[in-house]
Formats: sequence, C-alpha cells, structure tokens
Amino acid sequence: MSRWLLCIGTAALLGCARPESPAPGSAAPTAEQPAAAAPVSGTPAPAPVPSGGALSAVPAETLATLLPTTLPEVREVFPATFGRRVREPEGAITTATREFRFSNRGYLWLSVSDLAEVPTELQQEQRHLQAPGKDYPAQVLEFVRLPSGSGYVLWDQTTRNGKLRALLYGRFLIHGEGGRLPQALSWARLLDYLPQERYSRFARSLNNP
Repeated sequence: MSRWLLCIGTAALLGCARPESPAPGSAAPTAEQPAAAAPVSGTPAPAPVPSGGALSAVPAETLATLLPTTLPEVREVFPATFGRRVREPEGAITTATREFRFSNRGYLWLSVSDLAEVPTELQQEQRHLQAPGKDYPAQVLEFVRLPSGSGYVLWDQTTRNGKLRALLYGRFLIHGEGGRLPQALSWARLLDYLPQERYSRFARSLNNP
C-alpha cells in the first residue's frame, strides 16, 4: 500500500514540474522600421509627414481662403473652383484653384491641395520636390524656401512660362502654372503672395483642435 502511495506522489510531482507551452500569439512580433531617406545634397530637406489616421482634409471651399486674391499687374481674377479626389483606401484630397489674367495677356493658375489624409501622396511629393527634372534644357530651376516649407519653380527666361510646386506645413501642396508672367512678378517670389499669416493660424488650429 505504501509503495502505491509513493508512486502516486512521485507522478504528481513530475506532472507539476513539466514546463507549459506558450499560448499561440503570446509573443509579439518585432517589425523592422524603414530607414529614413537622407536629404539630397543641395536640395530642401523633406517636411515631416503627418499621420493620415489623425488628420482630416480641409474642405475645398475653406482652402480657397489660402489663395491670394490679387497679384501685381492683374487684370482679372476668376472665382475659385473646387475639387475632391478620393484615394482608396486612405482618404480624400481636396483642392481649391484660382485663375489670374494679367494686363500683358499673361495668365496664372494657382491651386492649394490638402494631402493630410493621403500619406503615400505626401511621400511621393516630398521625393519629387527633392529632385525635380526639367522639361527641356533651357528651363531655369530654382528652389524656394519658407519657414513653413519648400519647393521649386521651373521657368523659361524668354517666354516667362513656368510652374511652381511647394509643400507647406507638411500637408498643403501649392501648384502654380502659367505663361507670359509679367516682369513685375517673379516666378521665384510667387509664394510671397500667399497669405502666410493665414496659413500659420490655420495650421495651429488644425494641430490644436
């Protein structure tokens, strides 16, 4: 009888000492973080990309207040037009555009788009702004910088045709395109005519709702 009790006690002790297998999925996998791209030498440093999950695109009608309402030697300013483009599965890009006609029969379209909901588009724009290419060799390429962001202009010294592209506050894409720009209006200084204080107030209100 005592021998049977001893065997039962030994078996119980061995069963308690046996290690348990970990529950499936209990060990969290480690994800590798991609290395940040180094800035291209001689070009503006990329602006930070906001989190797409935490931000919403500003309505296009509101974006129109971030465009200038007049420019030097302007003859006619057309009402702003609006657009909204959905990029599944991320979100929407909203845009406001205004057209200017000048006394020398030149013209300019200026638009502002909010890319906050579409981080992949932001990253593409940042890469493009680092190394834009010329459409033809005679074009002049100039990088432009502001405290709120950076971009570039491409323009022709003979025809004064050109285009502007810049990213401000890590979300607002400024795009300009036109021809025969008046001598009083420099392609490289177009960003100076944006309502900078309004951009600043707008960005602060979006970051601190």
